[in-house]
Amino acid sequence: MAVLHLRDFYKDDFAAELVAVLPEWIRFLAEHTAMTTELTERCLAYASGDLQFPGILDDQGRPNPMARVTE
Repeated sequence: MAVLHLRDFYKDDFAAELVAVLPEWIRFLAEHTAMTTELTERCLAYASGDLQFPGILDDQGRPNPMARVTE
């Protein structure tokens, strides 16, 4: 969801720079919070766009307000 927000809110060049920082930020947070390996890998996949969280987008590709993140 953060990637979608960054791309929609900021200009393309700046949004790309912010999205590029996400993997390192996720790794930093994982190291300092003892986040599980499984959750870290899923977060990295979401940040890279390799994996989409089910239910985040509605049928028209807009953010789904009913989506619930259980992590």
